[in-house]
Amino acid sequence: MTTISSISPSLFQYVTTADIAAMTTLEAKKLSTEQIRQMTSTQIAAIETEDFALFSKTQIAAFSAENFALGMLAIDPLDPSYSQTYDKLRMIAASQVTGLTNAQLSEFSSAQIALFDTEDIAALSENQVNSLQAETFASLDSDQIAALSTKAIARLNSDHIAALTSEQMGWLESAQLRALSTSQVQSLSDEQIGGLTSAQVPFLTTAQVRALSTDQIVALATEQVSALTNSQIKALTTDQIANFENADLQALTSNQIFSLTTDQVASLTTGQIAALNTEQVVALKASQIRALTSEQLNSMETNDLRALTSGQLRAMDAAGQIANLSTDQVVALGTAQVAALTNAQVAALTSTQLNSMETDDLQALTGFQLRAMSATGQIASLSSDQIVALGTAQVAALTNAQVAALTST
Repeated sequence: MTTISSISPSLFQYVTTADIAAMTTLEAKKLSTEQIRQMTSTQIAAIETEDFALFSKTQIAAFSAENFALGMLAIDPLDPSYSQTYDKLRMIAASQVTGLTNAQLSEFSSAQIALFDTEDIAALSENQVNSLQAETFASLDSDQIAALSTKAIARLNSDHIAALTSEQMGWLESAQLRALSTSQVQSLSDEQIGGLTSAQVPFLTTAQVRALSTDQIVALATEQVSALTNSQIKALTTDQIANFENADLQALTSNQIFSLTTDQVASLTTGQIAALNTEQVVALKASQIRALTSEQLNSMETNDLRALTSGQLRAMDAAGQIANLSTDQVVALGTAQVAALTNAQVAALTSTQLNSMETDDLQALTGFQLRAMSATGQIASLSSDQIVALGTAQVAALTNAQVAALTST
């Protein structure tokens, strides 16, 4: 009696589907790669599930790519009402998956790959994953995405990176996310970036964060910006910082604001400075305050300026910052803030700024602060109402030259 395994490979395509279905498990295991290579799609469809499960990865690799894909989709000719595909693909072992050729995988449809369990997906090599059609890759569900190895993620080609849906982006595990190269991150669309959850954002490496384009920065949602760690904030370039939308900048916490470098603070646009809320302004440390340009300070809302602590005000450069405050900003200063100004800062005030100072604030100046003023440039520019408002102790603290300047006015 002739067994199937003894049939010449050149004649194997003529074996009936009934004989294929009837072969024993032992015969299935004995099939040579040459015989398997000659099998038609209908013959492949006729293989019993139990027999298919016994094939080695070498035998699996021998199937014709096109016939294999078609055969795995075909209806069992012995039972037209039943498809064996689902049983076969569900029963395929991870060890068999490693034997699938790139050509075979490239023929698989989304419906077929959907039947791969997580062990099967995890067994796929980087090259095997990249051999899947882009639309097939885009059909992977959450469990399958999570099962992809970090090596496979790191080696995803541009077509597969582009195929990732925003939903799939949200399914990436922290290790997978960190496995993405900076070039892969830069190629992500705004929609894909938007798919990242606030829980995923903290797991991005500082290199990945720094690699984000300005368009990707703009695409970040406020929830994502709020989720950035202090280390990630520090890693941002000045160009990235300058491209934060006002709503996103306002989403930064006090701790995040505090973590900004002086270069980053100096890169903020005047519109961004104006958009900062009071809590954020108060969170600025001394070095950050000193990093602000005169244009940035001029754009600060008066309510925010009024909220600055004495320590923050005293940190300002006298000539470069204090002397450039607008008259409205000077008027907005509280008496405690005015009293906290250093002698050098008081000496830097322009006559226009002094003229705009409210009498309550002027009365808050100490004798030392008054004595720091120049006689002709500042004291002499005080209005008559301001002079009248000076207290007895303040007048007594004036130098002879300052008194002389008052007398001359």
